[in-house]
Amino acid sequence: MKYFSLFFLYSLTLISCNLPLDTQQNSHQLTTVPGLKIEKCKVTKALQDESVLVSVQTKYKAKIYSVRNLQKIPFLGPSLTEEKNIRYANYTVFNSTGAVVLCGNTGESGSFTITLTANEQYTIKIYSHILSSNIANVAVMQSPKKSKSYFIQKTFNTSDTTSINLVSQLPVNYKSRFETNNSGAFNILDQIVASNLFLKKYTKNCSLCASSFNNPPFLEVYWKSGFNPNQYFRKSNPVSFFINFRQNNTPYYRLFLLGGMNKISDAKVDTDEFDNSVIIHEYAHFLMSAFSKDSSTGGPHYGVESIDPRLAWSEGIADFFQAAVLNKGVYLDVAGVESIIVPFENQGARGIQDKPNITGEGNYREFSIARFFWDIIDSGDNYNANTNDDDSHNGEPADFQEIWDVITSPIFKSQPTVSMGLFNEVQNSKLFSSSVPWSDLRTLHLQHNPVDEFFRSLYGLQLSTNCNTLTPTLQFTELQTSTLNENLMLQKKRVLEYNHRSAGPVLLGLKYPVKTNVDNNPLIKFYIQNKRFSMENNLSSMYEKKSTSDEQCTTQGYKQCLYANLKKGRYLIEVISKNSNASAFQFFADGTELCGENTTAASLISNSVPFNKKLPFSSKLTPPFALNLKAKKQEGKSIYQVEAIFTNKNFSLKNIQLQWRYSDNIKIISGDTEKVISSALPQEQIKMTLLIQATEALEQSNIYFLAKANYNGRTLPQTLAFTLKQLIRNSEQTQNGFLQTNKVFLTPKPKPMAVPENAIIKY
Repeated sequence: MKYFSLFFLYSLTLISCNLPLDTQQNSHQLTTVPGLKIEKCKVTKALQDESVLVSVQTKYKAKIYSVRNLQKIPFLGPSLTEEKNIRYANYTVFNSTGAVVLCGNTGESGSFTITLTANEQYTIKIYSHILSSNIANVAVMQSPKKSKSYFIQKTFNTSDTTSINLVSQLPVNYKSRFETNNSGAFNILDQIVASNLFLKKYTKNCSLCASSFNNPPFLEVYWKSGFNPNQYFRKSNPVSFFINFRQNNTPYYRLFLLGGMNKISDAKVDTDEFDNSVIIHEYAHFLMSAFSKDSSTGGPHYGVESIDPRLAWSEGIADFFQAAVLNKGVYLDVAGVESIIVPFENQGARGIQDKPNITGEGNYREFSIARFFWDIIDSGDNYNANTNDDDSHNGEPADFQEIWDVITSPIFKSQPTVSMGLFNEVQNSKLFSSSVPWSDLRTLHLQHNPVDEFFRSLYGLQLSTNCNTLTPTLQFTELQTSTLNENLMLQKKRVLEYNHRSAGPVLLGLKYPVKTNVDNNPLIKFYIQNKRFSMENNLSSMYEKKSTSDEQCTTQGYKQCLYANLKKGRYLIEVISKNSNASAFQFFADGTELCGENTTAASLISNSVPFNKKLPFSSKLTPPFALNLKAKKQEGKSIYQVEAIFTNKNFSLKNIQLQWRYSDNIKIISGDTEKVISSALPQEQIKMTLLIQATEALEQSNIYFLAKANYNGRTLPQTLAFTLKQLIRNSEQTQNGFLQTNKVFLTPKPKPMAVPENAIIKY
């Protein structure tokens, strides 16, 4: 999922499973969500005496957004409307009795010809799905409950028609916004087509990957105008996301795109059906899950600080891929009344503090990863120049083939976790025919030397009992002193992977080797980290169990120990040096010393072992404040009191901006529509009350509440949007007479989407 502001990227990525589609039909039930059924077109009535050639042209109207001044300080240009071809979509021709007489697809240009019987009436439908292993296996549908593709259609008679134009129009009024808005579905479909055509063109000469891009598994895409898919999880903040999961050894893939909020879809609300960067970014998560590997836990990803390397890789490669397909060095999301512009050439534009500060930090920075890859494909022969590399894009993605080779190679995919460091290690090992030396670009983007274990992959050090052939002593590779006080993950640490082979208690212990020249009081502690969640800079929330130094430790000769009753499975053990006195340590489980496996490039080739682990569900992290709306009808005609409550959680928030916005058919009687507060204490509440009058029907009266707060240099926004009808009718009565709206959904309420344990939601 994506969730941005001008100063940060806040996103949750939903890893879901893969669905290889039988193109005849696919049926699957995700617990409370009914199953999908998309049937491949079948002719049920043969044509007789075909003599009339009919030409068909299919198009849809799209909103086109552009960015101006990209090389300096970018800004959003005026939006345009453009007719675009509906490419490769499936179509069906019915006769007057409803029998299917022809099936096919619209082809590369969206135009095709059909031969029919003279003097007969027919209906042709163009669908927002493509069931073709050659181009795509994808369907854009309304919801899992109503798993039907969008379509446009036309009825004609061959006695007077030999040419047909079908155009999916943009909505022109309130009603058509939700009932006939098919153009968004066709644009989503076309971005997937563009992505697949890009891959087919630039992965023709794959050397070590399993194969060139071909035969993509089936992808379910859900989008509905005026609907926020986060409502499936009883959440109100708007979001797009991708999920993959596995049931009965069958992988399934589902992508959910934001259509608006609470049956509102207009310029004030964030929608993603024409945000091509967002669509292709989410589609890239599907590609990485289906053709490469994505070990991200999901979670928020901020552009102003380092983040978990698994998450940084997943989001960075997705950011890059959308830029490569769209052939523009920028990420653009038109988010309602705001626009999010992340330039890939000009780092630090608009004051975005998205540049790494110290060597190695680029492996932990989403935008640094995206810019590294963008510089590879846009630089031509200049990719080895240690400059700002803000050259003009040459129009052809140079060296994309090698990028694809690395990320789809068995060596890359067989590792326990994937990261930017792992990519550098595999690419730098010269396994590929070209093996382009990208060392200068790594230096430019402050990515660490790929042979350094720590920065290669933070989670790459697996513990083993075979200490005879492996280096028995574990050690810290280097101490990083971050210039940003929040980049705590760049301190001196190692993250070990411990495999608890059977459920039960275990005594974990840590010693300092005798030969190590350290002070008498080095401070090394270790923690069991929950693998379900991303490593965060806030250390207080990421640990399940902490080591201690007690009598039991002393008896066993340990400096730190932890007695824990663990379930069977793999655990992350994070070892942190609290000072600079210690450089090496030993780790034990029930008295047996555990050593780190060799993680050099050579071992990647010789010791690659498939690692099949279940990815657990990870829920979205909400912004550090809560919004709650209340509404109460006053005496008098169409008079209502609405109240918003902003509640700070446990953060030091500054520059809090609160604002009511509303449709033209709402009149403000009294109250402040805007408020700016310099700071808020933890748990402090701020209220804003309006007295309003609705001059039209409640279902056509929209009201919005926008909130922004600054936390440590980044601005975090949230928007709630409702119709007054929903605000009144779908709220729960509280004791004070107000109608609470922290749970407002469409009618009927969408059933909650239960997600299997092996799924992770990526926003």
